[in-house]
Amino acid sequence: MPLSQAEFEAIIADQSKRIIGDIAWIETGGHSDAKRFRASVRSDTIRNLVVEGYFRPSKKKLGFALIAGDERIAGVDFGDNVRHRNLSGPRLAGAHLQLWSAAAGRAEAYPLPPNMPDWNQPVAVWAWLCDILGMVHTGRMLPPNG
Repeated sequence: MPLSQAEFEAIIADQSKRIIGDIAWIETGGHSDAKRFRASVRSDTIRNLVVEGYFRPSKKKLGFALIAGDERIAGVDFGDNVRHRNLSGPRLAGAHLQLWSAAAGRAEAYPLPPNMPDWNQPVAVWAWLCDILGMVHTGRMLPPNG
């Protein structure tokens, strides 16, 4: 059953969301320069939350996602060939933010704000995403390329 808008808003409003410990990227095995991570998100009230990240510098790709159950409910995507077709109308090409829409039954894309860190600044993008989603990360985001 898809997530309701009220459930999405409750997840975003939950100020107890936290990621504990350092996050280290691992090689995917599929592409020589691609790396991923997956980490649990703890909450006092919400279950089955995880965050995932993907970084592939040869394609200028960076992505982070907040996942509830099996639904990607929020995230940010960068890449030369990144496109997202919103069911509500506009198609976005290039870097964008995604937020759940119960009306669409999936995450819809929105332009990123000006002065946003770029794909090659994954630690800064991670900090921005944690801030807008109300998540606290008590560890460090280790750089994927270092």
